[in-house]
Amino acid sequence: MSYIFRIGVAIFFLISIFCTTGNCQIRIEVVHHSKFTVNDSSIYLSGTFNNWSPGDENYKMTKGANGVFYFNLPDTLTYFEYKFTQGSWALAEGNGDGKVRANRVYSRNLEKNPNLVQVVIEGWETQPSYVIVLKKIPKNTPHDASIYVMGNFNNWNPEDRSYKMTKQVDGTYRALVYSSYPQIEFKFTRGTLSSVESRPGGRMLPNRIIPRPIGKPNSDVEVEIASWMDISDSIQLYSIYDLILLFSFFQGALLIFTMPSIQGYNRSANRWLLILIGFSSFILLLKVISSSPLIVQFTPKLQMLPDFIFFIYGPLFYIYIQRLLFQSQILSGSGNKLYFIPVLIQFFVYMVYFFMDGLSFDTEISHPYSDLYLVRFSFGSVAWIFNFYYWLAANRALKKYKENYENSNSYEQNLQHLTTVLFI
Repeated sequence: MSYIFRIGVAIFFLISIFCTTGNCQIRIEVVHHSKFTVNDSSIYLSGTFNNWSPGDENYKMTKGANGVFYFNLPDTLTYFEYKFTQGSWALAEGNGDGKVRANRVYSRNLEKNPNLVQVVIEGWETQPSYVIVLKKIPKNTPHDASIYVMGNFNNWNPEDRSYKMTKQVDGTYRALVYSSYPQIEFKFTRGTLSSVESRPGGRMLPNRIIPRPIGKPNSDVEVEIASWMDISDSIQLYSIYDLILLFSFFQGALLIFTMPSIQGYNRSANRWLLILIGFSSFILLLKVISSSPLIVQFTPKLQMLPDFIFFIYGPLFYIYIQRLLFQSQILSGSGNKLYFIPVLIQFFVYMVYFFMDGLSFDTEISHPYSDLYLVRFSFGSVAWIFNFYYWLAANRALKKYKENYENSNSYEQNLQHLTTVLFI
């Protein structure tokens, strides 16, 4: 028995030695490759075995002393498709003329040597390139901060090491971007979606857009960063847009305090007018407050509240017109309460995002193609049609009143004033 045991142990050690020398693995070797697109780059293995991840550090090939890149895959794989990259699909291998190359295929039954595959990379895909030159960054940028560029070319990854800006001797930052899209959209970040660049004062900045360069292999794009979303400027000045909204708010507040003192026969209509002005003024103030950097940083969900004016202003204005012209008890019927069903639908849809955790919500509010972006865009588009309907209804009510006024001594309202308001 001991003799058999010793033989088994010997066989086990022989198998172990045999496998550790690479014979129980599939060794992929790149014996020659075309010149790297990016200096000091590396070669990564991407395929069905790692979900086609182009820059997976676990599949980074090792460079041997003889200059050959190699990687060992487990011998359990019998069939897989794969490609080589320099860390991203923008830097994938191609044919010798720079065109797209079909996937490489490994099939154990068809390989001459199933445990050793030696290949040659003839070239890399030629794609339009953009040299992003960052000439100026905010003075309050942390001295140890890393700056990245994210966009539609890397699925808006805020910390993609392939698109980390490199500081030059002249003080500028540079990054090389490859993309086959007709245009690239991008923004700068310091590694997170919350630390994205912004307008002066911390206001949200639209995506930067650059069309594909025509007739140029490389296109230098010189840009500057005005501010960061998560870092307040030393001096924050209100924009003209904010000042207009604030002026409108104070005008509305003044009317709210002065109108109750005005004697009028139609107090019911005046009450609805006060509700309309008060609600609109509150939304205007909320619009300014919710977009300030400090509020965005601590309570970003406040940015969604001004959206509720979409489906409330139209019905309130129509109710006011009805009360003013006809002293109509428009809310007395249960059917009239249907006017506010759209805003209830909006409320319940928005509640999904209000109850979302902070990190997930930051991702939704910052990403230009997120579900929340599409939801807000959809509600805003429907609101155009919704409010246009009430504008037509108010015009019909005014026209009906004019027809009745010509035939009777009805209440003498300032019709010219209402016509001007509806026009505006």
